[in-house]
Amino acid sequence: MDSLMPYKLAVIGVGKISLASHIPAALASPLVSLAAFVDPDVKRAKSFADEFGLDIEIAARIGDLKGSVDGALIAAPNHLHAPLAIECLENGLDVLIEKPLASTVAEGRAITEAEQKTGKTVSVGYCTRHYPNYRLFKDLLARQYFGRVHKFAYQFGTPGGWSTFSNYLMDRQTVGGGVLVVTGTHFLDRMLDLFGFPDELSLQDDSLGGPEANARLLMSFGEGETQIQGYAHFSKSAKLRSGMVLDTEKGHVLLADNQTDLTLYPHDSPDIALKLHRTAPGRQRANQFQLQIEDFVHSCRNGQPPAVSARDGLLSLELLEAAYANRRAFAENWFEE
Repeated sequence: MDSLMPYKLAVIGVGKISLASHIPAALASPLVSLAAFVDPDVKRAKSFADEFGLDIEIAARIGDLKGSVDGALIAAPNHLHAPLAIECLENGLDVLIEKPLASTVAEGRAITEAEQKTGKTVSVGYCTRHYPNYRLFKDLLARQYFGRVHKFAYQFGTPGGWSTFSNYLMDRQTVGGGVLVVTGTHFLDRMLDLFGFPDELSLQDDSLGGPEANARLLMSFGEGETQIQGYAHFSKSAKLRSGMVLDTEKGHVLLADNQTDLTLYPHDSPDIALKLHRTAPGRQRANQFQLQIEDFVHSCRNGQPPAVSARDGLLSLELLEAAYANRRAFAENWFEE
């Protein structure tokens, strides 16, 4: 592939996340040329192509594409990720898969096996890995700038959550879970990136057989003096101020769920808040979705691992599976006896 030529990308699944984030990011990148939309509703896909002013190929299935593409961005419902990704890989296409990698561990493993067999690139769309404040925090943590981490707590909540054109989020089988998958998985990916897989974990949620709307996860990493305790709370019924607070040797650290805010409250100066940022941050030329697509393109062209690999995505699925296996229901005393 000529690295000077734009990377020809097909978008598979022209739903709300593609329209709001992936397509604008691809159009903004000088590295990418949108080549096709693939969606069973070809009429709707064509209308959106017209809306963006795109003269591109529209197809109902990957096998119907007549023009050449280099890779595909898969933004279909979770249970379709594995069959679509494997079909793309077997047809010589690299794939960027909207999170999560798949809806089950078995499907995730099938994708990683197809990646190894074909030698193509698989990246997973955990876009918050590209937040500047997260990148800075990870760098400072690796330098032990905050000293030892003792414990952390995270929360995220939005009433109702993300809406889609279809109702697949209401079906536990098509999603792979509930709020822990739909919104919580972004944090779980970052947590795994920072601390690795927890040694112990337990989950409480309000599922009655369907997708849970509220979940609390307790975790521990390591043992003895270096043990880290973790707590995470996710909700689709209540608005919660989102972010992670860490108790560290140097002080309390607040990592907000946005692009910028990272704050240290030193133990020895509780009346001071230190805002942390890079003195020479460079030009923030793109949002996280554009950075994600460009990281994917660079990986495809240079043979380097993407920021979030298929193995990373599989690890997140393994964590979700372990959490659901250690689940118990919230105590809900709705009625007096």
